[in-house]
Amino acid sequence: MTSGVPKSRSAFDISHIVNGPPTTGNSVPHNSTESSLLLGFLSAKRTAQHLKRRAIHLTEQARRRREDFRGKSEVCHSIEPMPSTSPSRQSNRCSTSDRYKIRSATAFPIDEVEKIIRRILTEELGNKTYHHDYCRQITFQLTDRIMNDVKKLHLPRYRLICYVNIGQKAGQCMALTSQCLWDDNLDNYASYYFQNVSLYAVGVVYAVYTE
Repeated sequence: MTSGVPKSRSAFDISHIVNGPPTTGNSVPHNSTESSLLLGFLSAKRTAQHLKRRAIHLTEQARRRREDFRGKSEVCHSIEPMPSTSPSRQSNRCSTSDRYKIRSATAFPIDEVEKIIRRILTEELGNKTYHHDYCRQITFQLTDRIMNDVKKLHLPRYRLICYVNIGQKAGQCMALTSQCLWDDNLDNYASYYFQNVSLYAVGVVYAVYTE
């Protein structure tokens, strides 16, 4: 007679399955259910390890593919409106009565602004060859010229943002995108794409209506 608490088995006794129950002579182990459970457990573990290695391999392949096809471009210069405290700028602010208008009296002229961008880019970059230092310098002049000519349209209560991107044409596939949080009924933009045998240029003017 044995004293004490009997030994418990939570799921099954693995050592009993591995080593086998005590046998005598040519007797065959009779606990086939526990053996099947152990084989299923080992098979599931091997499958999980294989899936983990496969996932790591696919992730590494995707990372290398992104690095191989990642395009290179450089935003050379952009101009955004900055607050000014000069008396000349203070005198040009809208009157108190205009501040209560929530709709612009003049719509943003997309076609006219696009013509301005096209004219300036074509004049400055018509037959130019891409050079990094030259393109970095010319973007300052392009954004200044575009901004000044658009301001001559006298668009009240619009804050203007000018953006110019120049890059080298080397047979690559390039896509430029932008995301803005604005009012579709009031805010707008105009853009133009220029290219020659050596370079490409994209000019964009954003107009944000100030209420």
